[in-house]
Amino acid sequence: MAFWERHPSIEYLNLASNLLRQGDKHWFGGSILPNKFLPRLLHLRVQLKDALVLTPILGQLLSLSIHRSINAQIPYLLRSVCPNGLPKLKSLGIGQTRHSTRKNKKTESSLWYETADGVFVCGKVRWSTSVLDGFMHSVIRGAPNLEEIGFHGSCYLLAEFMSIASHLNSFTHLKHLYFQGYNAVPVSEAERDFGAPARSLADAVPRLVTITNISPFNELYTVARIKRGENAQVTSVEFGNGNGMKIGYEDQAFPWAPRDTMA
Repeated sequence: MAFWERHPSIEYLNLASNLLRQGDKHWFGGSILPNKFLPRLLHLRVQLKDALVLTPILGQLLSLSIHRSINAQIPYLLRSVCPNGLPKLKSLGIGQTRHSTRKNKKTESSLWYETADGVFVCGKVRWSTSVLDGFMHSVIRGAPNLEEIGFHGSCYLLAEFMSIASHLNSFTHLKHLYFQGYNAVPVSEAERDFGAPARSLADAVPRLVTITNISPFNELYTVARIKRGENAQVTSVEFGNGNGMKIGYEDQAFPWAPRDTMA
């Protein structure tokens, strides 16, 4: 903890990689944070266990990418651990693995769920879910002002996001969507493999400007850039190469993508 106290001017912090020894629990030693801890921190990339320790300062962040969570742990953090949510947050990376095991019962918040009317409940022991399966209303309530959102840690089909289109529309500032696809899709094949679901999602979510496949198999990601006319009607979807999430990395040529390391 003394190391961090000696560096109060840190604005960017990336602790998502698994660089600790196996016996270490997390980067902050489980200590209670001192007053005015990292007061200038704005951008954080971290594993869930460290995000929980840093709860007192999460409200000051502009961007947050959480790695190595299971089931509902990130919605739980946004709604139960941080009851006032993170209204300043503009960028959120949701690194989540679907997990079904009896051990869930002993894993903090892995069985947590919030009903549509705001009641917190506990699911079944073997419950295994995606963040797309009934958790997006919690993300919206906890981080209502997002401009970009990324889904990583598990692979998704772009068509899956049609099921949460109405939730994405509830983010009044959302412009950019990132998802970890099953395969890297080269630009030359993007229209065939990526075109129809990208167009459908663009039609359903009229504020979207880009949709990016951050498959870990290709560093130049395939991006669908959405062109709109009057009344936000889609006029075309153009495919090209791009980088990862932008907020906090505007001055870098190659913004990072919110990919998880393997658990």
